[in-house]
Amino acid sequence: MTTTDTPATRRPLAVTVAEASNWASPASPAEAATTGRALLAAVLDDLRGLDVTIPAGVTRALGLVDNVDELLRPPSSIGRWLADQDPDELTTARIAAAMQERHLATALADDHAARAEITAHLVDRAVDALADDLDAVVDQLRPRWDEAANVLAAAAAAGVHSETTAEEAIASDVLVEHWRALTPAVATLDELDRVVHRSLFVSGYPLAVDEQARTGRAAWLRACTTGPVELVAPSARPDVDDDGRPRVGNHRSGTAAELHAERAAESTARQQAVTEQRRAWVHADARQRALAEAAQAVADDENVLDDAEFQAIGAGR
Repeated sequence: MTTTDTPATRRPLAVTVAEASNWASPASPAEAATTGRALLAAVLDDLRGLDVTIPAGVTRALGLVDNVDELLRPPSSIGRWLADQDPDELTTARIAAAMQERHLATALADDHAARAEITAHLVDRAVDALADDLDAVVDQLRPRWDEAANVLAAAAAAGVHSETTAEEAIASDVLVEHWRALTPAVATLDELDRVVHRSLFVSGYPLAVDEQARTGRAAWLRACTTGPVELVAPSARPDVDDDGRPRVGNHRSGTAAELHAERAAESTARQQAVTEQRRAWVHADARQRALAEAAQAVADDENVLDDAEFQAIGAGR
């Protein structure tokens, strides 16, 4: 599912690096060059592992980064250069030119600020290229996603839900095959969701504060309660709101508000169950104490209770 909508405004690389590192202010060019390059490399490794074709603009920009690294590599010493020359071909002009070349190369290699600024700029260009083509990248993942999502939807339709246990599924002739099929399907969804989420983050797309990749059978079954989970094209994601805060945008079915309400309802149900259990325990403790006191009274031959009263305590009345 691609879209022609205008992509959401991308965060600068320095801001992405700062967010990834939990820094309060944007990263410096040096930090953006090193950490930003590492973040992008990790995402590209993930995509290559899934046989995704990397956008040409990304490859070109990172190729320039490698060329700059080679250009700014410290040169060999003048002595090593002289050792490699034919003495009969050496001239004063050639030696002077070699010295000037090495002096310039050394000065460039030692200009760490300029090197960081160039690298950060080129990595930012690579990230721009990834963000521009991220719809196409996600589309390459869609067939694998849809296949796993269909397995999930079939299991949910058959009656498997987030609270279903392995024992319950195995004991059912209807659910057992769906349960077994969920294991590889959930692993695929986990992997693809993580890769897409990291790609969105590194590409600078606005994410909700608590938006994270899903993992686990129960999380995916909860996500598909409102319909099949979907892989939404990045450019179809919502942009920031009027206050500049990222709108909630999940690349799955169900809005964050619905999922939050569902989690809140589950939490309330669990708390109510715990409260009822505690009340039962308190009641049982009180009954046990009453029985013990009654038994002690009879043993002491005090005849405090008649048989009817003793039986009433035993019945919990």
